[in-house]
Amino acid sequence: MKMQCALIATAVLALCACSAPDEAAPSAPSVRPPITGTAYVDVTALAQRHPFADALAQMDREIAALRTAGGGSALEQSTATIAHGIAAVRNDAARAQVDAGFVQARAMPDLTSVPASAQRAGASESGAYRNALVAQEQFALTTLANSLSERTQRAYSARAQELRERESNLALTLAERDAGSALNLRIKLQAIKLAPNLRARLQRRLDALMDSQSNAVDAQRRSDAVTLASYLTELRASAKSEFARAALRLRSQTEANWTLRERVAQAQARGSQALSAANATSFQMPAPVQPQFSAAAGDIASQFRSVSAADAAARAGAAQEIAALEQARTALRAQVLALIRHDATSIAAQRGLRLVDRPRAGSTDLTSAVSAKITAEFGE
Repeated sequence: MKMQCALIATAVLALCACSAPDEAAPSAPSVRPPITGTAYVDVTALAQRHPFADALAQMDREIAALRTAGGGSALEQSTATIAHGIAAVRNDAARAQVDAGFVQARAMPDLTSVPASAQRAGASESGAYRNALVAQEQFALTTLANSLSERTQRAYSARAQELRERESNLALTLAERDAGSALNLRIKLQAIKLAPNLRARLQRRLDALMDSQSNAVDAQRRSDAVTLASYLTELRASAKSEFARAALRLRSQTEANWTLRERVAQAQARGSQALSAANATSFQMPAPVQPQFSAAAGDIASQFRSVSAADAAARAGAAQEIAALEQARTALRAQVLALIRHDATSIAAQRGLRLVDRPRAGSTDLTSAVSAKITAEFGE
């Protein structure tokens, strides 16, 4: 996704650069009318209607998809649960060592019932946690699918427009090439005194000339249709591949979070069972309890650190993608605003007005004029 987002941002910025005024190009001196008033534009409205507004919105959607795919809430909640579980096991180990020093045998019916109740509570909590992970994954996949579909449609439309313009240019080129011959034939055909067989021969030559132009344009149109169909297949295959990679990554992250949560629950259950057994047989307990619980706590901490490290790496990668995309979006928006202000300043100067940041008494609203100029510049 990072490469795709970077390509989109680079392409759009390149278009902006092409649309920007060439300050270095020499221009003929022009006399502008004296300043007689002020003018303003609604920058927010113009930015929303700008041809690059869709690109900015697309960047926002992809940033949101990356943030959603990066997750955060479920693992942050499980982190607190894991830390609490490790502390609980260590506390249980300390209490077990103290209990092991007693010689008096005591019955502990309340402790023997703890594992069963803990298991019931843990099962309910685990189910809710699992549902939250699945819902989060589905939301991220849906957002990504919509984003990829919109991007595919936009790329396809742009390529189709490019091919249509090429066909129009070909038709114009052929018409210009044959303009002299066609005009000569039409002039001859307009002659009043013209033998029927000569008129028929001239008409056939004119028809053949027109047919050659139409055939050339039709051949180009058929070739472009094949090219466009192939391009659409490539776009769909690329989107499908990207979606599959993202889905695999999301499912792997979901399973990692779920596995980590289950390991903590199992370790807590083992700790509670060991503590109950230790208290039930505390008379001259021969085996030390503290090493057993210390090993369990150490195992939990080790497992958590490995999974947490992997998750941190994934989060760092997503953060880098988001930062790069946000930087590109900021640059694009700044370029859009600069283009709007340039056009507004130019139109205001042509009308003898000075552009101001906000409306004043007697100021002229140039929003519609600037919008029309932008539409004309970008061919929309």
